Amino acid sequence: MRKPDERIRAMSEKSVDNISAGRRRVRGLTLAEVCNWSTTSLKQSCANTNLVVVHSREIDDAGEANVGLATFETWLQQIKSAWNHLKSIGINEFVFTADHGFLLQDQTTQEKPYRDSNRRYILAKEPRSEEEMVTVSLNALNYEGQEGYLLFRKDTAVFATGIPGATFVHGGNSLQERVIPVLTVSHRHQSHLAMVKYLIEAKPEPSILDCSRIRIRVKPAPVAQGVLSFVGAREINVALRVPERPDIQVTIKDAPGAEVKNQQLQIAVEGDWIEVLFDLKGQRDERVRLEIYHPDNVEDVESIVPQTYFNVSGSFQGEVSAATELPKNTGWQDSFEDETVRRVFFHLQQHGSITESELNQILGSARLVRRFSLDFEEHLKKVPFSVRIETTSNGKRYVKQN
Repeated sequence: MRKPDERIRAMSEKSVDNISAGRRRVRGLTLAEVCNWSTTSLKQSCANTNLVVVHSREIDDAGEANVGLATFETWLQQIKSAWNHLKSIGINEFVFTADHGFLLQDQTTQEKPYRDSNRRYILAKEPRSEEEMVTVSLNALNYEGQEGYLLFRKDTAVFATGIPGATFVHGGNSLQERVIPVLTVSHRHQSHLAMVKYLIEAKPEPSILDCSRIRIRVKPAPVAQGVLSFVGAREINVALRVPERPDIQVTIKDAPGAEVKNQQLQIAVEGDWIEVLFDLKGQRDERVRLEIYHPDNVEDVESIVPQTYFNVSGSFQGEVSAATELPKNTGWQDSFEDETVRRVFFHLQQHGSITESELNQILGSARLVRRFSLDFEEHLKKVPFSVRIETTSNGKRYVKQN
């Protein structure tokens, strides 16, 4: 069994065989689905299910793309978020496991050549006694019906495979590779108190010192009968991400008035506005929207995606997975209440430029053209591309920048 659906089918046949009556129901979900779905959608998806299997390749993919250290903490937080989200819909028993670990190929790790080996281990037909090596039979490792011997190094060095520059390797005589972790968590008690719902408010601000800026605060959502102050949380963890774009890295640079821990902001409920300085890095220069959300899923917090677009610096050196398709920005047009202004920017997107004469035709009058010019910077925040203004003998000309 190699594929997630094959493992899920095997679990359906074996892991729920103690269910004597009724159909055995096993539900397979991805980490992104558990984290991003609403609580209502997740609860409906898992209704009448005996076993939920959540599959995640993010940590492995990040390591293989040599961006592991920069992203491991983010994905661990996502796993924690998924755990809390499933717990919030009434699931009490959890098993966390992995198919293998990894060894960081940093300055403390050495690569050692071994004859014609191109793997991280040596498989031999006979036992060997070699310096700085240990030999283990397949029979001793409980490989049923298999003959032969595995050779490993006694230290943390790894066999050279002829692929230089890797920062993430499998194999070697590492504890992470040899031992499969299994963590079982049981929640015996559930609180029957209704969770206090919180809202995140956000105000985008102009960039400063090559950093994007946004102001954030958290407050309880208004309810019909009010909320007792001692019931709710005093602080809420908040993080930033680009919706459906794991290829874009968000880095919080500073947030005066809030503690930043593992790229999460600890914000006091009903406190002052917190100004956050951050930058976005991706594979190309572009403009994207930002989501401010509660990564832990411990509290009931409604995330927010402001209509403003932020600049992405195309300087990120990591590799994009083949399964990651860079999406086209299609939802920005809904940000404009004024249909004529929306048509102006749609014209810019389609044709690349627009003159004041063409503006006058679309907007309807010279007065509205002047109003458009005064409000141009605010309009520009709502579109996923940059526009420069050129001065010509016939007036202004707005040009879309690639």
